[in-house]
Amino acid sequence: MAEGCPEKLDAEFVKWVLWKGRSKKARERYKYLAKRYPDKVTVLKNQRQLDAFMRENCQKSGGRHV
Repeated sequence: MAEGCPEKLDAEFVKWVLWKGRSKKARERYKYLAKRYPDKVTVLKNQRQLDAFMRENCQKSGGRHV
């Protein structure tokens, strides 16, 4: 995690990641939103992409969580 960027990891988020966010209906909704709003959706597929995204965006926001 980039310095100055708070990380929130709680039980509700973990539950969503592991169970609620992975249904077929949810995946279809995510695909639709990514196509409909490509300038507002960022898809990160691995830790390297996440690290790079956090570095770039935390630097732009002066260390604030974006």
